[in-house]
Amino acid sequence: MALGTRLAGEQPPLGLSDTSVPELVLCSAAVRTHQTAQLVVETMGGNVPVDSYRSLYEAGTDVVLQYIREIDEDVTSALVVGHNPTMYRLVWELLRGDGESASSDDRDSLEAHGFPTCSLAILTLEVEAWEDVAHGCGLLAGLFKPPY
Repeated sequence: MALGTRLAGEQPPLGLSDTSVPELVLCSAAVRTHQTAQLVVETMGGNVPVDSYRSLYEAGTDVVLQYIREIDEDVTSALVVGHNPTMYRLVWELLRGDGESASSDDRDSLEAHGFPTCSLAILTLEVEAWEDVAHGCGLLAGLFKPPY
């Protein structure tokens, strides 16, 4: 799979500085989503744990945020594989809004780029710990959609 190859094969991953290969995958237990996550992990070498949850299938952003806040502190980078429109909304909510920083145009970039199925948003979260992840804590480091 092209995304997994790019995540594992490029240094830095996806050509973005200050990013790292995911150390954990949080995934909806839906068949296609889980298959997608497994393909990405396999092309990254198969060493990344995939935690699947049925509750992520039709979850709202607050449920996904709760799973993110429960990530072990020794994990420095995670990949969340879920469903639209929730994933789009989650990215939107994590990004800083208008007037919050010089990067307030991140939401405009997300909207202009679109977020179709199999899109990937790379966010830098400005928090000390996973439990601190909240709306407006993220900066958009990269945005990718097929073909990668």
